[in-house]
Amino acid sequence: MRRLRRSSPASAPAHAPSSPRRREFRPPTPLNGGRFEHPGLPPVTGQIVPAASPPPLSPAAALRQQARPLAGLLALASLINACAPPHPGTSLIVASKARIDSLDPVQASRSGQMQVLSALGDPLYAITAAGAIEPRLASGPPVLSADGLRARIPLRKGVRFHDGTPFDAAAMVFSLQRFMTIGTLGYQFSDRVKAVRASGPFEIELELKAPFSPLPRLLSAIF
Repeated sequence: MRRLRRSSPASAPAHAPSSPRRREFRPPTPLNGGRFEHPGLPPVTGQIVPAASPPPLSPAAALRQQARPLAGLLALASLINACAPPHPGTSLIVASKARIDSLDPVQASRSGQMQVLSALGDPLYAITAAGAIEPRLASGPPVLSADGLRARIPLRKGVRFHDGTPFDAAAMVFSLQRFMTIGTLGYQFSDRVKAVRASGPFEIELELKAPFSPLPRLLSAIF
């Protein structure tokens, strides 16, 4: 008789443990009327309530709120002024976008310098907005000779410089001769004018190299 051989438990094939099943999450589904439905749960009825708006400010509170930035700027300006060095009351500080190398009229060649100098002194003539010639330090238009080579210019009386020195023909001659000699733009004047002299206490005479009809426009610059 044949015997059946029983296999031991150790020789039995091993079975891998079964992995747990994953449940897929499904977000709530909104329905009509603000209800939400979730699988496995009874439907819940809800209503979205908007956030409450802040109460309106009173006129006084609104004014205080608007004044806070201005108060900060004023405080900053006061701090800057406190840190700035003191200046004597007789000085004048001028700020300009243009470059200002010198306020000497004979060295002026930039528009920024001309603008500042026009506020500090007057030329013999000025050009108005309409294009007309207007006497400034001159008291009238030039008087030309018959050949057009000499021009006599009458000067205003009672004019003084900033230091109180009276203005006269000698002062005007000195300024024109200095500009002709060392002026940055002196060639514009010396190319047309041969000599400058005083023909009276309040009158100057220009000797021209050739007749030059726009002479008053040339003398409208700051010399």
